[in-house]
Amino acid sequence: MSIWYRILLCAAALLYACNLYAQEDTTVVVLQEVSISGSRLDQFAAGDKVEAVSAISREQSEYSNLADVLSNYSGANIRSYGVSGLSTPSVRGTGSNHTAVFWEGVNLQSPTNGSLDLVLVPVTFVDDISLQYGGAGSLFGSGTLGGAIHLNTLSRTPDGLSLKLHQQLGSYGQQYTGLNINGRKNKVSGSIRVFTHNADNDFPYFNRYTQNEENQKNAQIDQHGILAGLNYAHNSENQVSAKYWYQDNLVHIPDAASGAGVAKATQADIFHRGVIKWQRHLPGYKLNLQTAFLHHQLNYDDQVNISSASVSNSWITEAEFTKKLRSVWLDAGVNNTYDEAEVDSYAGNIPSRNMTGLYMAVRMLMFDDLEMTVGIRETLVGSALTPVMPSLGMNYTINRSLSLKSKLARSYRVPTFNDLYWMGGGARGNPQLEPELGWSAELGTVLQKELDNATVRLELTGFSNIISQWIQWIEVDRVWSPVNVQKIWARGLEVEGKYEYLLGNKSSIRLWGSYSYTQSTKIEIDEGGNPAELDKQVIYTPIHQGKASADILYQNLTLSINQVYVGEQFTSGDNRRTLESYTISGAALSYALRLTGDHRLRFVGQVKNLLDKDYEVRNARPMPGRNYHLSIIYQFK
Repeated sequence: MSIWYRILLCAAALLYACNLYAQEDTTVVVLQEVSISGSRLDQFAAGDKVEAVSAISREQSEYSNLADVLSNYSGANIRSYGVSGLSTPSVRGTGSNHTAVFWEGVNLQSPTNGSLDLVLVPVTFVDDISLQYGGAGSLFGSGTLGGAIHLNTLSRTPDGLSLKLHQQLGSYGQQYTGLNINGRKNKVSGSIRVFTHNADNDFPYFNRYTQNEENQKNAQIDQHGILAGLNYAHNSENQVSAKYWYQDNLVHIPDAASGAGVAKATQADIFHRGVIKWQRHLPGYKLNLQTAFLHHQLNYDDQVNISSASVSNSWITEAEFTKKLRSVWLDAGVNNTYDEAEVDSYAGNIPSRNMTGLYMAVRMLMFDDLEMTVGIRETLVGSALTPVMPSLGMNYTINRSLSLKSKLARSYRVPTFNDLYWMGGGARGNPQLEPELGWSAELGTVLQKELDNATVRLELTGFSNIISQWIQWIEVDRVWSPVNVQKIWARGLEVEGKYEYLLGNKSSIRLWGSYSYTQSTKIEIDEGGNPAELDKQVIYTPIHQGKASADILYQNLTLSINQVYVGEQFTSGDNRRTLESYTISGAALSYALRLTGDHRLRFVGQVKNLLDKDYEVRNARPMPGRNYHLSIIYQFK
């Protein structure tokens, strides 16, 4: 079947659906009011579970990084190599490169390794953090088999000038300084955010391998960066915006606690990210055009034998059109991503890849209480087509307080450049790899009740996700190489609850909690895989995980408490070796002081690992015990 025939077939099916529901002679049903300026996630993700980090939780951690926030305030499992080490997300029992991270709608996954280090994302650079669960291939393309993390930075600001200065000091040499300046005059608004972060991370810990108390060594981190934005609103119909993000990160990499050497390794990450958008809004339709450029330079040096450099560039251009046809919303767009990389370990090759994806989605309301979204995507990778990626999501409203939701979706992930082209160090890439393919399904119910001075929300979701052609590096004749070797079945149950009670003016209690039960096992292993891993839990995937937080606001005081429980994890594919479960707690107290006019001060004291627990998120990678942080924030307007 030719590419154009498949594309036209997809288009015809969706346009037929639009025509069917837009031209009914029955009474027109008006969809739940949604702004035409909303994002694709807001408007075309019916049936999806989407979890937003609250403003209070983000504010309490604004001197930290995205890994820290998601570890404490989301259902994601964060796989971390320590406080200064690589941290990546795992959602619903999938791998670390199965959850894409989008900033301003731009996929930040590296074309070389397929992931993004969450430690390199300062919270002060983002205003909205949302976690979308389940396959999202039809809406957002490759790398979304487990879910997607969406980050956004405000483009427009209030009139006049505003300023925020953040200074934080903490245990083990922690120092953080952040400055946000926003301004707006008439049609033009702009912002500049800068930060610098340094830490020694020389915390004491008990080494279970040597049975001695030791201090963490070679774990320093030095970061600084700038995010600048400019927005021009020509009129109510046309808006142009541009953002530029530069960051320089130097991380020292400690040895595992089981190692006997003297760690000296460092990794430097320098990246430039820029995006330009044009939005046109008219009654009934919206047009978005955007182009982005991502440049990432990584230099690893163990100071002994290995010095490796890599440079990757990505150009991402997208056009999206959204139209309202009476009771139906139609979204259609095209995304082109061009990647190239120059890596020392590619034996002189400079690979490149061009991916063009066409996607469409229809959102409609049927029978007054059933909301449905149908989506589809077809992607051309070089000269080869990926399988068609369909999705079907539904929300059924039972009454004002109770609703049901479900989703069925197909997703995929193309192999990374490392998977395809790596050469050296006893490893060799495999140019014959096929994309990983996944089918995900979920069914959930949402109870939301408005009581006297209180709001209760409870969400229960069951999910199943089967990923075939899962890429795994295996050893053959003393050479490690990736193969499409196994099929994974991830399934489980998630519960999330929120409760807010208003005590009076400027006073309230907010409670949040989540629990997940996740079985993620290998149900098929092809030739070359280890049969002892069949039907075993995927490594570093806890079966049980629970998180909770409480925020008590009284006048100018805010007390926040959070707790994280991560169950036992397996560190070997045959499940013979385990990592113990752990529970850690934290607390923060803040006080807001109004000075003269528009000037304010806020003082925040925070204690992490309140009960001083010994724990590891990754085997032989110790985490700090009880540690303290003090912040002073000055705000103008």
